Formats: sequence, structure tokens, C-alpha cells
Amino acid sequence: MAVAHANVDAIVHLTEDAAKTASAKLRALHRPGKVHIIGNGLDIDFFSPEREGSHAILEGDIVRLGMVARLQPSKDHLTLIDAFDRLCSDRPSLDARLEIAGDGATLPAIEAEIESRGLQSRVTLHGTLGAEGVRDLLRSLDIYVHASLGETMSNSIMQAMAVGLPVIAGAVSGVTNMVTPDVGILYPSRDVHALQSAIAGLLDNPEQARSLGAASRAQAVRLYDARTTARAYEDLADQLFRAKAGM
Repeated sequence: MAVAHANVDAIVHLTEDAAKTASAKLRALHRPGKVHIIGNGLDIDFFSPEREGSHAILEGDIVRLGMVARLQPSKDHLTLIDAFDRLCSDRPSLDARLEIAGDGATLPAIEAEIESRGLQSRVTLHGTLGAEGVRDLLRSLDIYVHASLGETMSNSIMQAMAVGLPVIAGAVSGVTNMVTPDVGILYPSRDVHALQSAIAGLLDNPEQARSLGAASRAQAVRLYDARTTARAYEDLADQLFRAKAGM
């Protein structure tokens, strides 16, 4: 990063948090005049709520929660499974499912946790899904839960928001700037009781869940459209070319 700041014309960070972290690490080597913030984008037409016969949040007989992420130590799947298990135990009449998509190093630990809790019939591990598989899975959910210990800018949260889901996520760097109170609920990372409470709160207030889902979609359209991201890079490139040409 220090070499880049010394030699390139522009440095792009996905978020203000990432830029601040780099500045703190580089100190005197940091070149703030070269720094630009351009977030990730996605195809908001592809990642969108279903049109005809759309799945209505918390209106079905089965409640579906889900998370899409690599299975790795920086993702807190075990806390999610713990919270889900406690939720089901506290509400014996609740017919709930937990859908987990992704693959990685922590798969054996996750499988062992599911088995030890006897959740094989309630928790499905989908493995790695393609774009259509991720979209279709998200469309089937009622609530998207992202249990994480830290992010840069979560593509999965963007996708869930674009599909129109209420989001519950750990209050960590790279998430707090995305999940605001009007689109979702933040809980202290690793706090299983807080996560369980957040999920239960939305189950008890379906209208709030639907309102958050609608706001999520609106925010994704406003902030995460890949066409907006592309224009930002085009504008930056134009600015750099003009500077080189002395215009």
C-alpha cells in the first residue's frame, strides 16, 4: 500500500472505513489527495424481488432465515446456529429453517455443530451457489442474517438488500456503514442472545420486517447499482486523463 501511494495516480477504497484504516496504518506515507471512495456495485435488475407471485415476508407457514458467505473464521456461523437453536427451543410451535450457502475451511466445524444440536432437519448447507442460485435462495428467505467478525464491503448484504430483505447483521467494520436502522438491525458481534432477540423481534413484528425489506431494496437501488459504480470509475479516469494532459 505504501508503494502504491508513492507511485500510482489514484487509490480507490470501497468504504470510508477502509480508507481511514489505511491512513492510520500508513501515517506519513499516506497521500490523501490520491484517495477516492467508490463502492462495489451489483446488477440490481438481476438481484431484485420476484414480480409475479412474489414471496411475502413472514406470511408463509415456514420462517426461513439465511446467510450467504464463505465458510471461514471471519464469519461467525457458529453464533448464528446457536441463536437459531435457542430461538427454536424457546418457540416450540415455530416452524423455522436456516439456509446457509457457501463453502470453506470451517465447514467441518459447522457440520459438527449442526449435528450436535440435532438440527439436521432444520439447517441446510447449500455449498457454493452460482449467481442464480444465490438470487433464488435469497428470494425464498424472510430475513437475511449476516453473522460476521468484520467486512470490507459485503456483497452478500448488498444482494440481500437488492432482493428486498430485512437484514440483521453484526455491528462490525464494513457492515455498520451499510446496515442502517431504516434497513435492518445491528447486534453486538458474537452476542448470541442479542442475535436471538433481534430475530425474535422481527418475527413478532412482520410489518416492521416488510418495511425494512422495502427500504433495503430502495437503498440498494440508490447506492449499489453497478451502473453508478461504472460511472464513478469513468469520471475518475476522465479526471486523471485531464490532469495528465494539463487540461
